[in-house]
Parts: sequence; C-alpha cells; structure tokens
Amino acid sequence: MTIYARVSPSTIKLIETYYYEKYIDSNESLEEKEAPKGKIEVIIPYDGHKHFNQKAIQDVAKQISNSSSEKEVQALIGHLVISNYDKTDLESLLSENQQNQSVPLLIPVANNTLSKIKQLGEDKHLCIIEYDYRPITPEFKPIYLEIQVLDDYNDLRFSQEDKILWNSSKNLMEQYNRGDLVNNIADNISRKIKSGFGVDDDLLKGKLFIEIKVRLALPIEFKLPELPRIKRLSIEWPTLTSFRNFGLNFIESQNTSTENNVSNPLNIVYNPLTKSLEWISQSTDALITKLKQAELENSNAQWQNYEIKMLLGIIQPGELYQEPNLKGEIEIEIPDLLLSGLQTRFYGFNNNSNSKVGEYKKEYSEFKSRIVTNFNLNLNEAFKKRIRSTAQEFIFNNVLPTEENLRIIKNVLKSQGFSSDSITLTPSRNQSSNQSNSQINITEQKWLIYAERSEGIDTMTLWIVIPGEEKKTLVTVRGKIEYKQEETTGKLTMYLLGKLPRRSDILIQRMNALQRELRKQLERVQQGPATGL
Repeated sequence: MTIYARVSPSTIKLIETYYYEKYIDSNESLEEKEAPKGKIEVIIPYDGHKHFNQKAIQDVAKQISNSSSEKEVQALIGHLVISNYDKTDLESLLSENQQNQSVPLLIPVANNTLSKIKQLGEDKHLCIIEYDYRPITPEFKPIYLEIQVLDDYNDLRFSQEDKILWNSSKNLMEQYNRGDLVNNIADNISRKIKSGFGVDDDLLKGKLFIEIKVRLALPIEFKLPELPRIKRLSIEWPTLTSFRNFGLNFIESQNTSTENNVSNPLNIVYNPLTKSLEWISQSTDALITKLKQAELENSNAQWQNYEIKMLLGIIQPGELYQEPNLKGEIEIEIPDLLLSGLQTRFYGFNNNSNSKVGEYKKEYSEFKSRIVTNFNLNLNEAFKKRIRSTAQEFIFNNVLPTEENLRIIKNVLKSQGFSSDSITLTPSRNQSSNQSNSQINITEQKWLIYAERSEGIDTMTLWIVIPGEEKKTLVTVRGKIEYKQEETTGKLTMYLLGKLPRRSDILIQRMNALQRELRKQLERVQQGPATGL
C-alpha cells in the first residue's frame, strides 16, 4: 500500500568517484584504472520535529486508519528530479520508474519494525534511499601527478620550481615593488653556499624527501564555490616503524609571494591491514590553491588549474632503498561539483507554512566528485633523476660592481650556452665615514641572475647572487705641499648554485668551465689579483 506524507529529507548526497592509475618511471603514463561510479543517497530521519514532523505523522495516521489491515505501508514523500544526465546511465533508471526525469521517493511507515505510529517521531529510526549509477569517463584527464625524490635538505619556504620562482620574483619587482621578498631568495642562496649546505637541525641530517605535486585541470566553465582538497594519502610501507621517522607537510603556493605557505607537520598513522602509512584529512587544511595563469607554462585560458605539494620527510630511509617501487593512493575531493554535470532537485509536499511547494534548501544537499589516483613510482629511476646541486663562490678583488661588469658576466653565460636574466636587488647605496686623515665613501650594489641551458632532456639551472662594493678613499697627503688624493678599490663576490637532474658529473664540468671563463674575462678589468674560494 502507498500513501502520501509531507516529509522532507535531511540530506541528499550525490557522489561521483573517478579512478586513475599513474605509472612513474622513464616513460610516465596516466590511465583510467576502472569505470567511474556514482551514487545518489537520500537520508530521511524519523525525528518527529524537523523532517518527519507532526503534520507528516498525522498524514500517515489518517491514511493508515482507513486501511488498518495493511501490515506494510510505504509513503511517497516526493520526487527527485534529475537533469543533465546525458553523461551518465541514469536514463535506464528513469525508464524503469516510467517517470519523466524524476524518481519517486518512497519510505516505509508501517512494517515489522515500525509497528506503532508514535515510532515515526521518536528519532530512533533512519531511512536511506540509494541509487547507483555510472558516469561516463570525462574526455579530459583532470589530474596530473608528479613525484620526485630529494636527498638533500631544502628550505621548504623556497621549494617552488626554479622557473616559476624566477617569474614570481620578476613579478614582485615589476608590479609590487617588493624587492625585500626577492632579497630573501638571494640571501637564502648565499647563506646556503657560505655554510656549505650545512643543516642546523640534527634531525634533518641524512633525511630523504619525497615530494608529491598534485595538479587539477578543469574546464573553465566549471564553477567551484569551494576549493578542492586532499582527503587522503596512503603510501605502502614495507615494515611498521616509528612515526617519529616521518614528517608530512603541505606546501601551498602563494600567488603574491616568493615564499610558500608550509603547513605544520601532519599526523601519520600506520594501517596494518593495508601495510601503509596513511594521512586522512579531519578538516580543510589541505586545500588546493588555484594557480594564476601567469604561473603556468603553456597556460591555456580554457582551463582552470589547482595545485598543492606534499612533502614527506623520512629520517631513516634505509627500508626504502631496498624496495624497487613505491606505491600509494591519493584521494581528492571537489565539493559542490559533479564532473558529469548531473543536477538534481527534490520536489516534495509542503510541510512548512513558511516554505513554497517544491522548495529544497541548499544546506540539505551535498554534491561532490572524488578523484582516486593510485601511483607506482619506480624508485631506481627516481633515484637516478634526483636533482643534483653544487655551489661555488668566487671573490674578485679590485673589480668594481658596474653595469659594464654585469654585462661581461651575462656575455660569459651566453658563450657557455646559457640564457639569462637579471634583477637589480638594491639600488646604489652610499656609506660615508671620516677618519683622521681620510674620508671613505662606499657604494654597494647587488644583482640576482637566473640562467638555464638544456642538457639533453633535462635543464640545468643556475642561481647567481652578486654582491659588490666600490670604495673611494679621499686621503690627505701632508708634506711641503698638502693635497688630497682619491683611491678607488672594489670587490665583487659571486655565489653560484647549480642544479641538474641525474648527472652530477656534467653539472660540475659546466660549473668549472664557467668559473674558468669568468675569471679570464673579469681578471682583465682587475686592478690587482683575484682570489677565488
């Protein structure tokens, strides 16, 4: 028997899950792992107040009293209207119900469990209506995944890719006049080179890092009221070990800063059933930041891009070196968006004098897409592709920090196959002092250079920080005739940080060749011998 009741759902959920698998080795590939799945879930509590209120209970009582012989009774509470379902298989569901784009929602109001009317309002029962469907696989692949192994300590604040970091630096100087932030990069590079890449924190010595970069690419017509988020990360680990050996951070790119927003270390647990390290989001701390088009190489205005990095630090990575592969799974959630474009709306019977017939408030609905990506990283290949770094420091006494000498340095880079660009970090700054028989005037200058050249399929990058000073000393010479004499001296220092994946030998060869040519050209303008460290 079917009756009618003015009942409203507490929640209507629509969840679509898409499955991909990423193989990361010398030839990377991203493939669909299995067919997408969709689920419609309608939850109706028998609460006696908000959703199954007293009016609805009276509706049921009146209709059942007229047919008391019926042991099992269902109530029609409304219809779920479905639209934009052309990219799903929901047409068959609509055909089965012989409805025009809608599915009837029927709930039990009398059966062996619900034997008395008062039970409908005791808030002890819940009805869940579920429909499974299958979305069509999107024509585009929404996720991009990159994983690399880093075997030396890197300052997390500056872990952006070199080219993106340089473009951000130029943007800060030209549009925001924030030379102080760009100066942080130069100081950080200089500090690392002068300290010999030393690590102050003993816990970080010998630490291995696995950097996971996740990027979503969605058509521009998709409107996202909320940012996507990482919901879960799972990494297979061979043995149970101390959690103090691991640290997981999320690194969020900042659109108006050269620095990244680094999260506090997140809690990792070990799942003995899956033999994996797991992190599960309990809040919205793993949001994926939308990238500006200017930050993307080969950017396309037809797409919107979202990105976040995860950095897993391993203090004792010995177990990892014995494994041929590193496997894991990442789950991303996109709130308020179904990739199939499916739309639904609940039309029920008015049970509130302040609401309109068919009205359904948004806070009761929940739409989301989930993208589950399994990854399989070939560790042998990953260790080969590790970025190698080397640093050198040159000191040129009696070389002045002039624009002409900067031009010489850039010409040397060009002759060695590098393309380069430079930023003047500090304008000429004067310092004056008076001594007993002399007056000293010091002019300081500083530049930051970014250079790169191709090495087969890889790119070698150079960061060069060049601080310099020009000292003019006005000396009073006393004798039979007292006169003043000006002496000009200078000093130019170069801090070079080079990076290249795979081949440390080639990196060192290039850096040494560059050193020889720089010394050859700059010694021509020296007033005295140059010293190099």
